Amino acid sequence: MNTVRVEPADDVYLLRDKLSEIDTIELNFENFDDGRGYTQAYLLNSRWGFKGEIIGINAHIDQLQFMIRSGCTGYKLQEQYKGLDEKDYADGFSICYQAAPNNSGLTEVFNERDTDNTE
Repeated sequence: MNTVRVEPADDVYLLRDKLSEIDTIELNFENFDDGRGYTQAYLLNSRWGFKGEIIGINAHIDQLQFMIRSGCTGYKLQEQYKGLDEKDYADGFSICYQAAPNNSGLTEVFNERDTDNTE
């Protein structure tokens, strides 16, 4: 198994041509106020189609929904959050305005509304 750890200041573009050789990419979310990991996950997943695991490590529990929305396929919480029920944090938004890897956004609502009006 080939795992690469990426720090917030690392340029994930350097991995782009090597993604087929990587099984897992760990993105470090240790600093709560540093959002570069979200961009890294988005680029890897949505823009470049990385098929492996993207794991957010050193995560704060309040970041889970945003990590999943940006393309992380898993996470490892910081020790201080062990034992907490993370489901509410990971599945916190039932619908979002923008589409993302874990939610189609309002597109689903508008498509249902349009379908109902055509009958």
